[in-house]
Amino acid sequence: MAPKDIKKIPDKLTDSEKKKIKQENKAKANPERAAEKKEKNDAKRETRKESGSSKSFS
Repeated sequence: MAPKDIKKIPDKLTDSEKKKIKQENKAKANPERAAEKKEKNDAKRETRKESGSSKSFS
């Protein structure tokens, strides 16, 4: 068995990295829709910030 202090570095992309790449590809394919979605998400962030709530993952 390998010692616990040695960490194996995965050579595959993580799920979050895959998701970011997928979003970028969708934005390239349909820039108008991506702009609308960005505007909508920014508005959600603003209202969330105004109300004082925050997303937290437990």
